Amino acid sequence: MSGGGAQGFRIFLVDGEDSDKKLAGSVTFHASQKERDISSLLGQVFSLSDDVPRAEYTLVAVENGRRVPLTDDQVATSFFQDAVTAYPMIELHKSNSAKEQEDVKRRKSMRKDQVDMLENENRELKRGAQLVERKMEEFKAETKRQLDEIRGVLVPIERNVKQFMSQIEVDTAESRCSMEVKMQNMQRITEETSERATELERNFKREVGGFQSDVLKLTSKIAKLSENNAESEEQRNNWLENIKKGFQSVKESVSESTRDVGRLKSEKLDVSKFQAAVDTLTKRCESLESELKVSNDARDKIHRELLTRIDADTVSNSEAMQRLDHRVRQDMTNMEARRKAYNEELDQLLELRLAEIRAVVGKVEGEKADILEVEDVRAGVSTELKTLENGLAVVNGKYDVVKKEHDEFVEVHQNRVAEFEKEFGKALVQTKLEFQLESQKTEEGYLASTKMLNVLQKELGDFVTQNGRHISLLQHEHQGLKEGILLLDSAKNTMSKNMKSFVGDYQGFVDEQDIWNEDATKKITNILQAMQPTKLEWRIEAISRKLADVGNTPCIRSESFRLNSVPDLRLDFFLEGLDSRIYQEGVSAVRLYAPKGSKFKYEVAIGRICDGTKIFEGSTSEGLFWVDLFFPDWQSEISLDTITISCEIVENMLSPAGQAKMVKLRTE
Repeated sequence: MSGGGAQGFRIFLVDGEDSDKKLAGSVTFHASQKERDISSLLGQVFSLSDDVPRAEYTLVAVENGRRVPLTDDQVATSFFQDAVTAYPMIELHKSNSAKEQEDVKRRKSMRKDQVDMLENENRELKRGAQLVERKMEEFKAETKRQLDEIRGVLVPIERNVKQFMSQIEVDTAESRCSMEVKMQNMQRITEETSERATELERNFKREVGGFQSDVLKLTSKIAKLSENNAESEEQRNNWLENIKKGFQSVKESVSESTRDVGRLKSEKLDVSKFQAAVDTLTKRCESLESELKVSNDARDKIHRELLTRIDADTVSNSEAMQRLDHRVRQDMTNMEARRKAYNEELDQLLELRLAEIRAVVGKVEGEKADILEVEDVRAGVSTELKTLENGLAVVNGKYDVVKKEHDEFVEVHQNRVAEFEKEFGKALVQTKLEFQLESQKTEEGYLASTKMLNVLQKELGDFVTQNGRHISLLQHEHQGLKEGILLLDSAKNTMSKNMKSFVGDYQGFVDEQDIWNEDATKKITNILQAMQPTKLEWRIEAISRKLADVGNTPCIRSESFRLNSVPDLRLDFFLEGLDSRIYQEGVSAVRLYAPKGSKFKYEVAIGRICDGTKIFEGSTSEGLFWVDLFFPDWQSEISLDTITISCEIVENMLSPAGQAKMVKLRTE
């Protein structure tokens, strides 16, 4: 558009010489607008936006590299008439006075904000100091209360411990006395047992002596009878030899019992030794009984043979033999009765003494257990006292540390307040003066507002009077409005019925929309899942350097990725396999990680080497688990010092399958 004049202009705000220009807007002249003076231009500029500040400005027109200051209305009019472009650029430059005024206002606002910030900070510091002091007082009170509670708990514990220890000492003394009494009783019982055993031994020896004399008498009688029969001499000698052997074994058993009783007397009182001695004595008695039984059997046998021999050899001596047999049987019966009585009395005595010994041993063991339990309680109480003392020391240490930190904080706060008062004192005085000036201006505005309020109150009174007249008119018209209200009530009931029916229809519509929304959500979810990638290519670069450094980094790990709606997948590449002792050299391994519950078909390949499609099912383990794949001769797939590992989820068996898409990973 050449020589046709400007149709409008674009206005740019310029704060300084080196500042960037800011486009405020563009103005199009109306066809009826003929004025191009400065005042009309400024009015149009100010009407563009509230961002344009009201101050003193200088307008500079820029067109084709030339700058024309618009100093008066004539220059502005001629510029717009001769303008070549339809929308020339007008720069709006602030005057120096406007800049100074803005700088002064900015500094005042910044100073005021700074003073407010410092005052707020000072208040916060004071509040923090008060809070710290209050917390310190609370901490002191709580610490004192806890110490009082600990002391209150320790006092009865110490008292109970002292009482318990005194009771333990008393019980120990009583137990010691009772043990001494029981030991004395045991000594007395042992002596009585020894005396009784000695007496039984004497009685037994006396009975054995009588039995020996009877046997000698019987032997003499048998010798007399054997004079009449020379043939029975050899047999009689055998009988006599057997009888002597039986009595010799009886004597040996009695002597062993005597030695056992003497050894029991000479030894000191020991429960276990006494028990062993009693068992030995019991065994000796049993062996003695068996030997007596053998002797009785031999004697009975000899007697039967003797009677048979006497009956066969002589009938004339039947009366003598009957008397002899009666005497022998009577002696044997008496001896058996004495032996049984002796055995019964000895068994009763041994059982009684064993019962007493077992009772004493059980009571001693119980008292030992009580003493050990008391010692354990004493050790536990000592440990608890040490723990409480350590806790008290820790609480005192914490209190000292907190007190030190509080003193340091108060000192720093006081220094900071002093620096603040020294540094910002003058600024605070100046700000107060400015605030007083502003307060004066505010008071003037308040007086004007008060005057305006009085006028408004007067107008309010007039308005109330006028409304009173209108209210009286409305009250007269109230009677005619009742019929209208009844009609409105009937209309309201009709509308309520219609609304209820509408609500029912709307509820059915909402249910249908919910069903449709669920179907749409499922379809969208399936679509989004189908849009996810199913194949990944992992490019590992600088593979030769990684092979050289395989001793330090045997495994290369990929980032986590997601394929075909299977999240948290990851690959680990073992350059030399998992274990060279098991697998061949040059066989690498790829470990595929997947989360619990995953089930999908997959393919993993290194370059062109692939082991086919496999199924990954992870519903029998917890957490992340994996599967290992092995690739021999994988180094033949290295190209340009790069190896490519691909992983494809052929089918996610837990969600619909999507189209095949690929994502790439890269490891340098």
